[in-house]
Amino acid sequence: MKINLLIICSDSTIITKIQQVMHDFPEINYLIENLSYQNLKNFLISTRDQFDALLVHGIFNQPIAEETGLPTYYLRENTTDILRTIKLGQNNLHQTIIYTTDSLYKETKQVVDSLDVTIPIIAIHSWEHLTDELNKLSEKEYSTLITDSYLYPITRLTAYETLTYLISSETINRLIKHIIEVMLPIKK
Repeated sequence: MKINLLIICSDSTIITKIQQVMHDFPEINYLIENLSYQNLKNFLISTRDQFDALLVHGIFNQPIAEETGLPTYYLRENTTDILRTIKLGQNNLHQTIIYTTDSLYKETKQVVDSLDVTIPIIAIHSWEHLTDELNKLSEKEYSTLITDSYLYPITRLTAYETLTYLISSETINRLIKHIIEVMLPIKK
């Protein structure tokens, strides 16, 4: 008995990692979708009976996924992913600012505080809020942005050096194992 998993993700780097990790899990049939908001909503409504669970990456995909009533798992960064990215940018920490989603703000703040460095952390509530914050950057003399992977696509449109929290293959692997542990007994 196989688990039918729908994966919602628009980040090509993460999609590649997911595809590589999934080779190790023959007990899962999966489909990866990268659709616009409205197309995604229509797709989920019309196909929800074909899937046992959802794996979602992207803050703005979460509300749609929750409407399906399917068990939903969220792919997000963990503390190690955040720490690795901060270490990559440590040469310019005095010119660095971190933008993160509300869901990762507390965890990000804990990591930064544990490093005993001073990096401003801004919790972003919407795309409009991020755009407003990016417009203020030139006044504040920052040259490096660190963002979580949810926000990374829009920051690629700026001239600032941008580092993103890198979701590791190990993080994806652990989440897939968890999904199997939970969903396989239900399928049987």
